This record gives sequence, C-alpha cells and structure tokens, in this order.
Amino acid sequence: MCMTRRPEVEKFADLMEEVLRANDWKGGWANDSIQWFFLKLIEEVAEIGLLIREPSLYKKPVWENLIKNEAADVANVAMMIADKTGEL
Repeated sequence: MCMTRRPEVEKFADLMEEVLRANDWKGGWANDSIQWFFLKLIEEVAEIGLLIREPSLYKKPVWENLIKNEAADVANVAMMIADKTGEL
C-alpha cells in the first residue's frame, strides 16, 4: 500500500535526520541499552518542558528553533527505542 505522507511528517522526518547526522560523531545507538534510551527520553522530554515553561528567556525565532530541535531529539530517541526492539 502506497501512502502519501503529510507535509508536516516529511518536514519533521527531514529535521530528525538532520539532527541525527549532526550527532553521527557519537557513533550510533547499536551498543546502548533500551533502559539507557528510556532514561535519555525522559531527559529530552524534560528539556523540551523547560523551553515550553520559560519561553520568555529566548527571542521568538530562537525559542521556536530550540523547540523544533528538542522535539526532533525526543522523536529520535523514541525511534531508537523502537529500533532496539527489532530492527526498523
């Protein structure tokens, strides 16, 4: 079945890939445990939570960019958890 992806999904997937590539120097996620990634997911959610609670600390375009990148971090860690359960 061929599905057309929503434009927002395509843009977000591109952002996820951009963030992953920026972190390629870390060596990937094959050797980390699902438990470690769960703790990392909580950390990433907390980071986005801080940005949401304190938007006045940043100028709007900077804040929006930080939110987008943190959301991509959350999504990437969630993807890594899914991948650890059985090669996506």
